[in-house]
Amino acid sequence: MERDSLKTLRPLIATSNSDGTKPIELFQNEVLRPIIKFQHHVIISIMKGNDQFIDLIRIKGPRLEFHQRITVFIGKQRELKYRLIGFVVGLLTLDELAVYLENQKEFDKRIYQMICQRLVDTLY
Repeated sequence: MERDSLKTLRPLIATSNSDGTKPIELFQNEVLRPIIKFQHHVIISIMKGNDQFIDLIRIKGPRLEFHQRITVFIGKQRELKYRLIGFVVGLLTLDELAVYLENQKEFDKRIYQMICQRLVDTLY
């Protein structure tokens, strides 16, 4: 399988990119978001397989507090955090990987934030 054919697996997501949209934001909206959406069920399955996470989400509380608990939980579990990021990076084409590697820290942070947000939106 050619790596470029990975693009055909990604769902289409409507974005409101404008002429003033920065390249990092374009990459996030056009590449990372669709991959994260495609991997959603995998991410949910991994998280639901973690007993500590299940205990954490049983207590809903206010939405903002729930979001903070999920963000802190994943952030403290470095192996889990980077495994989740790997689920996204593993579906990049070689050209996209080159862009990712130029700004890896920034993209890792954005991937982490988007995954946490999707978990909150799904589980709250």
